[in-house]
Amino acid sequence: MSLRAFLKLRLYWQVALSIFSSVFLINVLLEILFLLPNTFHVPEILNMLGLSAVVALLATSVILFILHRNLLNPIRKTVTNLLAAKSDPTHPEKYTLLSTRIDELGELWGVVNSMLKKISDNTKHITANSAIFTLNLEERIKELSQLVNYDAVTGLPNQKLFNKTVNELINTLNQEQKQTGMFLIEINNYKEIIHTLGHEDGNVFITQMAKSLENSLPPHSLLARIAPDQFGIARKITNHTQFGELAAWILYRLTNPVVVNNQSLVPSVNGGVSIAPTDANISEILLRNAQHALNLAKTNIQNTHQFYETGMNEQAEYQRNLLLDLQQAIEKKQLLVYYQPKINLLSNKITGMEALVRWKHPTQGLISPIDYIPLAEASGLIIPIGEWVLKTACEQTRLWNKMGLNLIVAVNLSPVQFQQKHLIETIQNILMETQFPPESLELEVTESGIMNNIQKSINVMKALRGFGISLSIDDFGTGNSSLSYLKKFPVQKLKIDQSFIRDLETNQDDKDITEIIISLGHTLKLQIIAEGIETEQHLSFLKSKGCDYGQGYYWSKPIDAEAFFKLVSEQAV
Repeated sequence: MSLRAFLKLRLYWQVALSIFSSVFLINVLLEILFLLPNTFHVPEILNMLGLSAVVALLATSVILFILHRNLLNPIRKTVTNLLAAKSDPTHPEKYTLLSTRIDELGELWGVVNSMLKKISDNTKHITANSAIFTLNLEERIKELSQLVNYDAVTGLPNQKLFNKTVNELINTLNQEQKQTGMFLIEINNYKEIIHTLGHEDGNVFITQMAKSLENSLPPHSLLARIAPDQFGIARKITNHTQFGELAAWILYRLTNPVVVNNQSLVPSVNGGVSIAPTDANISEILLRNAQHALNLAKTNIQNTHQFYETGMNEQAEYQRNLLLDLQQAIEKKQLLVYYQPKINLLSNKITGMEALVRWKHPTQGLISPIDYIPLAEASGLIIPIGEWVLKTACEQTRLWNKMGLNLIVAVNLSPVQFQQKHLIETIQNILMETQFPPESLELEVTESGIMNNIQKSINVMKALRGFGISLSIDDFGTGNSSLSYLKKFPVQKLKIDQSFIRDLETNQDDKDITEIIISLGHTLKLQIIAEGIETEQHLSFLKSKGCDYGQGYYWSKPIDAEAFFKLVSEQAV
């Protein structure tokens, strides 16, 4: 430190003044004591004061020089380094004081150095912790983004991110005057599959479905999980036909059996398609329109898709109102059971009948089952409806058989009913309550219903057979069962779907298929029932091929209990 800078210090002048005053006073006192025996004279006093001031000034200069070198300068250096460390808090260790002093000042520097090192260590620790915190914060932000924008099971974008991305895609393609196609897919039997598999295996199932979708899509397609049972797809399209073909291909791929934990499950799916900008220019509305189309597809045929069309909103509103009316119909007992005769083609006699539910609406009259059965299945109302039909049919048939008619009644089990948890207990309770002999009951199950979970279906059917109930596969030939499974199912009858019977007179393929089914069934020791028989030609062909039973408008359409009893009574005469 320069002397000039040192002289500017306030501490210097305070120390100098203190030293000068002290030395001056001491010197004056000594002079007074020395001159005390003598008489004081003014000149002597002035000389004494001047000499004392000179002595004090010299002493002060010497002492300040010593203090500057050995104390004040080191202190100033300490202060300077501490101020420098304050201005550079990230590297305080650079300002430690190097000294070999062993006095109190050396101890002070040691304390200062120790403090600077501790500050340096703490700073490094804080810096490291800050870096770790920043990394953790970034990870948490990523996790939060993942939770907010992605599905936790499949890792696919969720509905929120899907809509955001699709809106961006729509805006881009609109500028290029190109179209955006959206395809919404729903797994109809999702709840039944998850109930069968359990939570963990259910996640494996939905992950496999997502992988199957990803492998089925062309490049540059957006895929998202919109809801637990729904996936959404969006992409640039060139025309409706091409996108429709892609939709059909995707649904076909999704209906392949999925094996999870040694259980084979067959998904039932439907899809709805909407196009931007034709149907909407916003993803949220486009998705809603695809849902309307999907709902319509579900009411028609499983594993199909439907394009959105103007007016579907009104159709959706009609279906919502119809569903509400159906709920009230159950409560107000507006449902009826109709019966369609089954004929033994060898004896030409009525040996039984199929029980069919009908709905007599208070204002619309009889409503076609095509309109309300899909709604009942989708909403779960088919379960109480099915139980009521079974109970009513058993009670009615028991009364008729008491009269000596000896009829076997067939009751349909929808796929939803067949997959419910307490099906066997429910049927057993109904048989006990109605005191109906199980040997007079036949349950019809569809191919799609039993192929969802093959092993479970076999176990359920074996249990029902254990009661003495007979079983038949309805609509055979329209599903996806294979011969290897057919021989494992404990069924007694196959029912040929009416779609093969309708054009028997003109369609050679239908003739061949029908003949093959009859031959196959007999090879497996099964009885064959043909439905949809309407003409003498139908009947003649089926008899010639050895078909066992038939039903259709040739004999009678489904009729109420009173009309059916009259028909059977006339036969007995």
